[in-house]
Amino acid sequence: MGYPIEMIDKETALYSLIGESAIESKKDALFNDYFKASDVNAKMMPLNIRMDDIGFFIFGFKDSQIKAGYFQQEYWARLYDILDDMNEEAKVCGIVDTIDVIAGKNIAYLSQGRAAESLLNTKGKKVGIYGNTASVKSILHHLKAKEIVLYDEIVENCAELMQYIPDGISVDIERVQDGAIMIEDCDIFIDSLQDKDFTYHDSVQVLELTYHDNKHLNFNDIEKEIAKIKTKEWTENG
Repeated sequence: MGYPIEMIDKETALYSLIGESAIESKKDALFNDYFKASDVNAKMMPLNIRMDDIGFFIFGFKDSQIKAGYFQQEYWARLYDILDDMNEEAKVCGIVDTIDVIAGKNIAYLSQGRAAESLLNTKGKKVGIYGNTASVKSILHHLKAKEIVLYDEIVENCAELMQYIPDGISVDIERVQDGAIMIEDCDIFIDSLQDKDFTYHDSVQVLELTYHDNKHLNFNDIEKEIAKIKTKEWTENG
C-alpha cells in the first residue's frame, strides 16, 4: 500500500478508494478536493487491494475505521457476486461501485446513473443510447429526458432495456448496421460500447462509457460527479 497518512488525526473521518492500482490512479484527489473545499476533517485514502484479497478485505470492511468506499472498475462485478445487502438499482444492474458502512453493515450502491444524470442534465431533452450494459441500465434509472432512442444491432437488447426507463418518457428503437452512422437528431448521445463508427452533429453532447480520454465526456467525468455527490452525502450524514 504505502499511502502517506499525514494530515490524518484521531478525529478524521476516513473513506477509501479501492482498486488494484488505486494509489497510482491518484483519483483520491477527486474526493479530497471536495472535502477540502467543504472544510471538513475527512480524508479519502487510496488502497491497493489485489483481486485475490478482495473477499477478505470486504469481510473486515464493516469493522474497520473506514466509513465508506468507492471501488474502481475491476471490482464492480466482483462486489456484486460477494455482497448480499445492496440497493435495488445495484441488484437489477448487476454491478456495485460504492459501499457505505451503516449500523455495522456493508450496504452496497451503484452511483453511476445518478452521477451521469447530474453531469448531463437530461430534463426535457432527447437522449440516444447505444448498447445494453450494466452502466446503461443504471443511467436509465435516473434519466429525466422527454424522449429516449435506444440504438442496437439486436432489437431484443432494446426491448430488455425498456423496463428500466422511468414512466412518462417517450421511447423509440433504432437498429444500427455497420458503416458510418450520423447522430444528429438527439440532444445527448451515450455510447456504451465504442464499436461503431458514429459521427455527430455539432449540437450533440456525447458521453462515451470508457476511461479513454478524448474530446467527449467519459467515465472520468462521471467519477468527478460521483466524488461531488458522495462527499456531500458523507459530510452531511456525518
